[in-house]
Amino acid sequence: MCPIANPLLVVFSAREIPDFLDATAKLNISKLWIKNYTQFIAYPLARNEFLKEKYKAYTHFVILADDLIVTQQHLDILTEECDNYDVISGWCNLWLYGPYSKLSNLSYILPPDPPASGNTEDYNFIEIDTIEMLGRTLTNHQIEIAHQGTALTFIKRQVLEEIDLVTDLGCCPDAMLSHSLHKKGIKQYVDLRVRMLHLKDCAVPANNVGKLPPRIVYQPS
Repeated sequence: MCPIANPLLVVFSAREIPDFLDATAKLNISKLWIKNYTQFIAYPLARNEFLKEKYKAYTHFVILADDLIVTQQHLDILTEECDNYDVISGWCNLWLYGPYSKLSNLSYILPPDPPASGNTEDYNFIEIDTIEMLGRTLTNHQIEIAHQGTALTFIKRQVLEEIDLVTDLGCCPDAMLSHSLHKKGIKQYVDLRVRMLHLKDCAVPANNVGKLPPRIVYQPS
């Protein structure tokens, strides 16, 4: 394991998805819950909170959305690799069902700019079959990517200090992250061993923004 890495899992939680909550509760890692905020507030708020003096012991800001199922093994693999890359993530399915379920959340091209004006086809997401083939054939498990949909994304503290976490018209924080990194010349990578389940589906619960009080909750391991 990376000897100096001390990641903080930053959980963006605006919904109550039971499978996600059960899986996340099992993770042995300190967590910072950003609860019940709309995205355009949540992401800059989380960045600013992480950069406060009281969290200076944490070396990596780790993005976890509230519809991604993560295991301890996923965390452990990325923690072992995280000090070798400025930004490294796992990967997942784009949707649970329908035609987009055949796609991964990875792309070799940058998202539309601005992303809010684009559609799914504009991202040119790589098919899951292709990612699985790469995982079987490549000897190096980490690949450089232009865009990934923040599937357990580890960002070094010094990188976070250089960029902002923002949205475009209140959406697309993952696309905006890819653009911010590209503009700074910061490369991002994906570890092909870390495949997670994305619960993206029209049937997921409605979010609690405006219904429950917004909160920041620090939960040490």
